[in-house]
Amino acid sequence: MIRGSVLDVGLADWRRVIDVNLTGIYIVVRCCLPWLSKAGTATIVNIASGQGLLPNTPDMTAYAASKGGVVNLTRALAAELAPAIRVNSICPGTVNTPMTAGGQRDVTPYALKRVADPLEIAQAILYLTASESSFITGAALAVDGGRTFH
Repeated sequence: MIRGSVLDVGLADWRRVIDVNLTGIYIVVRCCLPWLSKAGTATIVNIASGQGLLPNTPDMTAYAASKGGVVNLTRALAAELAPAIRVNSICPGTVNTPMTAGGQRDVTPYALKRVADPLEIAQAILYLTASESSFITGAALAVDGGRTFH
């Protein structure tokens, strides 16, 4: 993950973050649409971030901007592809993964005072692909232990 202030993150790094986190989703959706359109009850769940809903880390501006873009790309796709395809996004907070292992985890902003287990994120994604969520599209579901409701 590229971290740094606006003055520290150069244009090439900015573009890389946008390309990976936002343009990558756009490319995958475009490539999958021919098959999803034929599925009948297709869903897309994009992975955004709590930083895309409430950016609060000063050295993550590029990341927050890219994930905010994912939230709005999801909304735009939901409007464009409805009613045939539902499109939603998940906005996780910190998740206990190898990428976050060893790093200091400040759980102060989390109402639940812990980080997520990967299974908790997977269960939210599964919910958004299931028939139980058949009337949900364009949503940005915060799965962040209450970090973004503050």
